[in-house]
Amino acid sequence: MKVKQLFLTILFVLSCLSLFLIWENKQIKIIRLGFYSDSSWGIPTGNNSYVLDEAIKKFEELHPGVRIVYDSGIPKEEYSNWISSQILKGSEPDVFLLSSDQLSLFASKGILKNLNSYLSQEDVSNFYDVSLQAAKYGDDLYGLPYESNPMLMCVNQDLLLKEGIEIPKVGWTQKDLYEISKKVTKDTDGDGIVDQFGITGYSWKESLAAFGVTISESGIPRIDSSEMKDALSYIRELNQLNGRYKVTYKDFDEGHVAFYPMSLAQYRTYKPFPYHVAKYTNFNWTCISLPTTKEDIRSTVTDTSLYVVSSRARNSKLAVSFIEFLTINREIQQNLFNKGQGSSVLPEVVTSLKSEELMKKGMIGQNALTTTSLDYIMKNSITTISKGIDSKSLVGIEERLEALSMDENNTDIEGSLIKLQKELDIGILK
Repeated sequence: MKVKQLFLTILFVLSCLSLFLIWENKQIKIIRLGFYSDSSWGIPTGNNSYVLDEAIKKFEELHPGVRIVYDSGIPKEEYSNWISSQILKGSEPDVFLLSSDQLSLFASKGILKNLNSYLSQEDVSNFYDVSLQAAKYGDDLYGLPYESNPMLMCVNQDLLLKEGIEIPKVGWTQKDLYEISKKVTKDTDGDGIVDQFGITGYSWKESLAAFGVTISESGIPRIDSSEMKDALSYIRELNQLNGRYKVTYKDFDEGHVAFYPMSLAQYRTYKPFPYHVAKYTNFNWTCISLPTTKEDIRSTVTDTSLYVVSSRARNSKLAVSFIEFLTINREIQQNLFNKGQGSSVLPEVVTSLKSEELMKKGMIGQNALTTTSLDYIMKNSITTISKGIDSKSLVGIEERLEALSMDENNTDIEGSLIKLQKELDIGILK
């Protein structure tokens, strides 16, 4: 009798458990998503959620019983504070968007899910290496790259042709840039005023990248290197070619400047002044990689936006599946490339026939940038030179270095860098 009673009890428990599992499987699984409403790249944009909404719709169709929800309308300038406040409350989204500069801070504090065990080597091999590296903290993967934004060197082909100068080839150097700039900087109409110039918009950041070094050592600012001194000195030498005149992007737009570095997002944006280069310039131009100091150094910096999973996500496996869908799915990435401003993080999308047709139609600038050249730039670029440095410190560092690169009255660059490094070391950067 007791055995029969025990059997019935076990059967009852198992039945209840089965019913509970059936009920649970029928419940809607919610994944909270966090992202900002505008561009990752500081460029005016329309409805930034269009591509994402399409991706969510497709993902939900493939996963019945799953709902992706998000708070809309959060501007990028407020997003960092918003996500931080959500984390402090313990109510951060399961999946959220980060810049590559933010990843180290969030990963080091245990906020993000380590994705190593969720993804195979085959999965991550789909990405451009520069995009994937942006999602790593140390050797561990804490996110997946969504969109990348490499720097390009835009070249006024007509100006160089007029001066009898060939378009620089792969592996060109800072010395080449200086010599070309020196040759083309001149008074072209004989009125005694220099009206043609070599370059605008080339800063200490691009110059330092040309030396193959960064301002970060494991997230700790380090700016007193000999390479930093040489990078700042080079900027001063370039600026001295222009005399007292400050060359701007407007001069480039009007055809008076040979070179102008800009991000892919700037290049792809077809809007009135100041974002109007591709449609409104009246000269032939092309885009190449940035110069380096040695042929084996990658000097083109690429920023990347990432999707990450909270370490407290309720449905971690499902959340990881969703960010895989956003980043590895070729259809989603092709749609992002078509509608977005940056580059896909997948080589197969950048080099696809659809992408090639997109460029040929003039949506990105006829003949100025091809899929082949963009693919080369993505394969030969580096992540940010300031990875791991917190944003507040970075702003102060960048302002001081920019001022130092432009201050021709300061003849002691080395001494100024040493002083700045000491301020950083003891935490009194002003």
